[in-house]
Amino acid sequence: MLKELKSKIRQCPNKEKCDRGKILFGRGESSEGADKSKVWDVMFIGWAPNPRYEGREDRKVFGLYSPTGRMANCLKARIECKMRKSLSVWMTNLIKCSCPEDKRKNAVEHCNRFLKEEIRIIDPKVIVLFGHNVRKNVEWAKSIKCKEIPCVSDAVIIEGKSYPCVFSYSPAAPGRKFVDSLDDTAEMIIQVLRGRE
Repeated sequence: MLKELKSKIRQCPNKEKCDRGKILFGRGESSEGADKSKVWDVMFIGWAPNPRYEGREDRKVFGLYSPTGRMANCLKARIECKMRKSLSVWMTNLIKCSCPEDKRKNAVEHCNRFLKEEIRIIDPKVIVLFGHNVRKNVEWAKSIKCKEIPCVSDAVIIEGKSYPCVFSYSPAAPGRKFVDSLDDTAEMIIQVLRGRE
């Protein structure tokens, strides 16, 4: 099913409006190998690939080269340490290609459809949204109110299924907001995962 989704994203009818760059597909890490888990614990959703991403397959975009990838990996390690078990984690972005920043608004409508399908396929136990841009542009997250960040919503309905959702600062946020809230975010994710065991 992921292959079909990748094909749809490659053939996106909106690519002319977006001045589309290279596509960056979601990626999974688990003890069973990359993209091979049967059950995904956590899905991290960032805003968009770096506009300078050039599409090299060997580049670890969600790892050492991306602030979001580095901090998501740090958050994953913290959760695994506290839970004393390894997690299967899927990392993706709302915007699927490295289009220029001023064109990203044009991509949101189509990319929301792709993201919904990606969530349906991955079917994670918990979804983590990174940052204000993601929260205000993911169509199913707009109505959720948070008095402070991080926060958790018990029931976000996507394609007829309910998912717990955690809102976090963006790892690329100015200052130390993300780092300072790392423990609180990790605890919220752990509580959700334990409640779904």
